[in-house]
Formats: sequence, structure tokens, C-alpha cells
Amino acid sequence: MASGTYETNSLGYKLSFKGPTSVEDYDQKAGRVGACLEDACDNTIYRGTLPEWQDEFAKAVETKYGQTRGVDQAATERAKSRAKDPAKINDVPEKVKAFVQRVTAGMSEVQKAEMTALAQQVANSITVDPSPSKRVRGPDKALLAKADSLLTLPADQLQAKIDKYLSKVEGFELETDDADKPERNSLARLIGQYLDILLAET
Repeated sequence: MASGTYETNSLGYKLSFKGPTSVEDYDQKAGRVGACLEDACDNTIYRGTLPEWQDEFAKAVETKYGQTRGVDQAATERAKSRAKDPAKINDVPEKVKAFVQRVTAGMSEVQKAEMTALAQQVANSITVDPSPSKRVRGPDKALLAKADSLLTLPADQLQAKIDKYLSKVEGFELETDDADKPERNSLARLIGQYLDILLAET
């Protein structure tokens, strides 16, 4: 049985919250059977499945419509301008959202329906998988704490950090919130993948 105390980080602070002590306790408090499993799957989808789907969907769109995902020139130039050796900076890929919007611009309703069907077709090929090998895609507490720290920076300094990370992590789609700020978990995943690449290069 769980202890009922759950640790996390926010705004640079380490926090602990009291919560349900079992699956049954969670379901009872949520007011429906299966709520704990549903919420756990939603969390896994958000942390790991959606980033995987975005990558595969972009590839499927390229194949089906013969259009190549472009380069985010502005982000690439920002990254190169801050690098000690600009030649080592990879192009920052066009965001998947921007790529899809570019491809769908001017499409008929029938064509847009085909794109929707393609999106689900790609989703059908991916299974929500909470196994340890998949969970590493989600950010751990240290990465979340780092993301929280970065989110306290002035906007220009935060953007400089993001550009540096994106210049290394090819194809990463950074999620944003309603205020167009980097989403905490997505930023933490970006940091983690960036650190993994640095480690592989050493």
C-alpha cells in the first residue's frame, strides 16, 4: 500500500502532498471505479505516448503528401548565434504543429478528413506502455526541478536555453501552455534528451 505522501517539485521548491493510499482509495475519492487506471494511462500518454505519436505522424504526413518537414530558421539562427562553434549546431526542425498546419493549408474538407484518419491510423500503431523502458521517456524529479528553475528565468534567457537544447535534440516538439509558455513536463523531457545526447558524445 502506498504511503499516501507524494513528492514533486514546482518553482524550484521540493514539495510533498498527501493523497490516496491505494487504487481503491483513489477510485472512491474520484467517485468512479477505474479512475486511478484511467488517470495513470492519461499521464503515460501525455508523458511518453504523445511525443512518440507526433514523431510518427510527421513521418506519415511526409510520406503520404510528399512534403518534407522544414527547418525553424529563426530558432536555428538563435542557437547558432549563441554557440561557440556555430558549425556544430544542427538545424532546429520545424515544429510538428507548424508542419501539419502548412500541409493542411488550402485543403478541402475531404482532404482534412483524410488527414484526421491518418492521425488515428498512426495512433492505432502505438500502444500506451508504462513499462520501465518506456517510462524513461518521462521526466524524473531532477529534470522536473531543472525545468522549474528554468521557468523562473526572464523570457529571453529561457528562450536561449530552449534554443540550445533544440539545436541538439532533433525533431523534439516542445509543448506550450495557454499562455504560450513551455509546458513543465515537456521542457523537462527536452532537458533529459539533451543531457542524454551530451552523455553519448563524451
